[in-house]
Amino acid sequence: MNLNVIIKNIFIISALLPSMVLADINAPKYTFRGGEVSNSKNVYHGSAVQQTQQTSQPNRTSQQTQYGTAKNPYYVPNVNQDFWSYPRKLRLKRAATGEYVEAIYWANGQINMDGYNKLNWLMRDVRAGAVTNIDVRLFDLLYAIQSWVSYYGYTSPLIITSGFRSEKTNRSTEGAAKNSMHVQGKATDFYIPNLPWQYVGQLAATYQAGGVGFYPGQRFIHVDTGRVRYWVHGPGGKKIK
Repeated sequence: MNLNVIIKNIFIISALLPSMVLADINAPKYTFRGGEVSNSKNVYHGSAVQQTQQTSQPNRTSQQTQYGTAKNPYYVPNVNQDFWSYPRKLRLKRAATGEYVEAIYWANGQINMDGYNKLNWLMRDVRAGAVTNIDVRLFDLLYAIQSWVSYYGYTSPLIITSGFRSEKTNRSTEGAAKNSMHVQGKATDFYIPNLPWQYVGQLAATYQAGGVGFYPGQRFIHVDTGRVRYWVHGPGGKKIK
């Protein structure tokens, strides 16, 4: 799968974001409900993310190409199945330790504790060896992001650079907010190999599931389940408004 393909399709949603002046963003009023994303005109089951576990490709008319239609080159295949009714599986790798976890954290309408705890361990405070229960909504957001890019052939695990932080670790982390969502188990920093951090961040921002921070120097994205907000981390740790 060509990188240009996924970039073009991410532009479908990132085009909703008027500029990279993210603090002043005025995106459409989408809501992330852990089951669908909706606005006043449309409801996108599964957060507009394509279903990776379906066994067949969506139906296309004779005019539709692999990535678009004759009239609309930015066509995205529709998926009729309810995305969130499937077991939710994440593939994560921890940058600091090299650990890899592939686990189902939600199935049959409830948390799958075995998989959930495996993911909690991978998201632990590596420095302190401390573990907490990660907000399931955060896993849902990562699942939505990973499923979208996986549909277009990017099946690498999400590389986690920071997950839960103890208060001690947070205090010693350069640029960390005193009331960081990391301390609450509601934030993570990550990147996807071979995908530009800008596009991953724009994809995350479109779901409006919480905060999204762009860190161009470190080339990773911060996401959390707090209030919806956006920022770019500039030189010297300064947030660019």
